[in-house]
Amino acid sequence: MFTTKLRRATDKQFVQVQLAGLAMLIRGQLQLVSASSGPEGSGVKNQGGPAVIVNCVSLQDAQECMAFAARNGVLISVFNGKSEDGTLPAYDGCMAVDLSAVKF
Repeated sequence: MFTTKLRRATDKQFVQVQLAGLAMLIRGQLQLVSASSGPEGSGVKNQGGPAVIVNCVSLQDAQECMAFAARNGVLISVFNGKSEDGTLPAYDGCMAVDLSAVKF
């Protein structure tokens, strides 16, 4: 099973969420962020920040992420690339949706 805990939008509590359906619907990359290692293979420590990062490659990917977040009631952060200090502008425990690769 492809599951993780994400923060609920309503009360900020963590809930178990199944990500396999979303992973099959998007063409971009979906990364689980562990508390000890940051994005897989990056070697960066995750001190807060998102639990899942979705790197969208199309507008349809972004729409699927929004629909997924609405269905599951999870907190979502949408951004276009990293901030000036190299961090992701995202809430702790949320699903971060990166639109930097989307061509509008």
